[in-house]
Amino acid sequence: MSASAAELKDASLLGKNLDWLLVGGLSLAFFFGFHFFVTQGADTGKIALLMYYLSLVINWPHFMLSYQLLYWDKRRELVRKPSYFWAGFVAPSILILILTAGFFRRDDVIFSLMVHVMFLTVGWHYVKQVFGTIVVTSSLKSFYLSKFERWSLLASLYSLWGLSFVGGQLQNREAEFFGIRYDLLGFSLNTLYAVYGVVLLTSLTAVGALLGRYIREGRSISRAGWVSYVSLLAWYLPFASHQHFFYMIPFFHSLQYLLFVSALKKNQWGAEMPAAMAAKRRRWLARHGLLYFGIAVITGLSVFWWIPSYLDRQMEGWDPDAALFWSPTIFMGVFQLFINIHHYFIDNVVWRSDNASLRKYLFRRGS
Repeated sequence: MSASAAELKDASLLGKNLDWLLVGGLSLAFFFGFHFFVTQGADTGKIALLMYYLSLVINWPHFMLSYQLLYWDKRRELVRKPSYFWAGFVAPSILILILTAGFFRRDDVIFSLMVHVMFLTVGWHYVKQVFGTIVVTSSLKSFYLSKFERWSLLASLYSLWGLSFVGGQLQNREAEFFGIRYDLLGFSLNTLYAVYGVVLLTSLTAVGALLGRYIREGRSISRAGWVSYVSLLAWYLPFASHQHFFYMIPFFHSLQYLLFVSALKKNQWGAEMPAAMAAKRRRWLARHGLLYFGIAVITGLSVFWWIPSYLDRQMEGWDPDAALFWSPTIFMGVFQLFINIHHYFIDNVVWRSDNASLRKYLFRRGS
């Protein structure tokens, strides 16, 4: 085998086996484990509590890493590049104004609408991240999607996003998000079945296009790409839903994110570190990694727990009437809404192909 062929075969982000496990392989193992060994009616308390504690070190930091990628790594481009300025200043300012107006006007309609906006943007973000895993891990092996393959795959992913949203909005009832009341949209079963049809059509088209490419050329998207695509089906198909596994989906999404941030920063730090012996290079990487990801853990705890919890405890002293109107966890809900929606806007610019850092450090072969 030639050197270039060997490089393509071994190309990965953090390691061939680790890549496909983190992009969704681990989630599929738990998905089938729950369906085969855990009844739907079992108590969800323990798994929910476990996911809460895992969120301290995985889910919350993954949000904060997007802030570090924008406000620190791209700090010199924030005011020079319009898309970064929009994501870094304009979008969060609009969100703050809307949420602040809703709070002081005691307008639960505004908060109800923002909850739905959050669900829409989070779903969009999930499918775009899976598309990114397919593109990046396949490009490491010099496999690039044709225009038709790209659009058919996107159509399949977006239809899955639509199916998940419709499936979660079937009932006509009031629900809560950290005490924020909102009404489900009450889609009909006929709407759900229609979207199922779209998912089936687009998925068959996408898979058919990729299989046709394999028949013609003997090549297809990466194993990690296939795993991430199948994982999204497990996460998003309503008929495959398991109430225990449902609590784990944000955790596995965050693992996907951490894989890409870790690979990006590892390659960047490796390129920037001075020439030295292997042990010294490992210490360099460990020091930078602990600092960068440690900041994400601390800021995640701050904005998802410490700060909103403090504000919720102080609310009654500031405005007793507001405390009577709003849930005792209103600030927890507001912070969740803001970060989840803003996270979508941030990732929509920092993970674009025109980001020079991605081209330089993420798409390196054999990294």
